[in-house]
Formats: sequence, structure tokens, C-alpha cells
Amino acid sequence: MSAIGQFFVESYGVRMRGGYLRFQAQYLRRIRAPNPRTLSDLHSERLRAAFRSRDRQCATRVALQVTESAARRWRPRLDIDRRLQDAVQSYWDARSKNKGKQVRSGKIDAGTRGEVTGGARMGALEILVADILCGAGLKRLDVRTRTALELPGYFRATKKWDLIVVSEKHLVLAMEFKSQAGKSVGNNVNNRSEEAVGSARDIWTAYREGRFGNSPAPFLGCFFLLEDR
Repeated sequence: MSAIGQFFVESYGVRMRGGYLRFQAQYLRRIRAPNPRTLSDLHSERLRAAFRSRDRQCATRVALQVTESAARRWRPRLDIDRRLQDAVQSYWDARSKNKGKQVRSGKIDAGTRGEVTGGARMGALEILVADILCGAGLKRLDVRTRTALELPGYFRATKKWDLIVVSEKHLVLAMEFKSQAGKSVGNNVNNRSEEAVGSARDIWTAYREGRFGNSPAPFLGCFFLLEDR
């Protein structure tokens, strides 16, 4: 098995006593792999040769080549580079709009706080990530953003997430979107780091204690947009 295949099994599956991975169909079915019919004759032959000789390094090299080739075909279709630029610009536009609302209302927070207390700043980035996930093969109805995204926790009853993926009643992914701009970088970065670590600790403990039933381990993500000053 290539290192890429092992990465997916380790991410989705569980380890038994002694550190052995548990290979079960419920985990293996969730691995995203290119359609064999799309592989070139050269890649197909190299994968067969690597399997016969148990050459894991060769299998990993070919798997990387195949996935990179698929990404090159897929990336232009979504126009990720342009959409990422537009999403970041949307973030700054939303901050400016929030500040303008406070100025017009006459209730202005100190410093740049007025720019970040109006909400909806990261919406375009969340939509972009959702589209990328759907482009990778997930169903649109399984990818949820913004509303009704509370998940059970362990140290608290529930925790709100910005984006989650639930497929066949199993949690596949939970993701938060954070930003840091303006002054006081040191304090705010520490706060964001504590939030990310705390959220991860909470949900992993809930998973370990069975709050998600027999679901495979989900992916956790934190999208952090940091201003370059």
C-alpha cells in the first residue's frame, strides 16, 4: 500500500491494541481514488509492478503522480486561484461594510473591533471550500455551511462549527474559519491558537467517548486567514 493509501486509512480508521490499523470496508469505502480507467498505461503498469514486488516507495511515487495529475485537471475547472483572491477581497469588503454600519448608527467599537463584530466576513471562503469538497466527489447536500452546525462536545454540550460534512449519518469533516488582521497580533494569535486547540481537544474527546457512535474518525480543519503586515 502506498503512503497515500495509508494516510487515508489512518485518518478514517481506528487502531487496535498494539498500534495495528483496523482495515474494514466501512473505512476503505471512504478513500477517494481516481477511476482506474483514467490512469495512463504507464501508471497502471508501474502500480502493478509495485504491487507484485511489494515496493511501497514506488507505489507512493506513482500515487502522487496520479493525484497531482488529477488535481491539475480539476483545479482550472474550479478556477480556485481567482476565486480565492475574490474571497479574500470579499473578507476585506465585509470588514469595511461592518465598520460603515457602526459609523452610521453612531455606535462605534474601539479600534478595529467594529470591522469584525458584524459577522459574515468569511462566507465567500466557506463557499469556496464547500465547492472544492463537492468537486472532490462529496454530495452537495452533505456539505453544510453557516446554519444548524452544532456538534456534540465533551467539555461542553455542543459546539458550533462553520462547515461540516455529514454523509450517510456519519460526520466526515468539521471545519472552522478564523481571521487575524490589524494590531495586537501577538495576543490575538494566541487567542486563535487556544480556540483551535481547545475545539480539537473537545471534539476528539467526545469522539473517543462515543458521542458520535461507531462513525470513523472525522477530519478536522481550521482555515486561518492572516494579514501580512
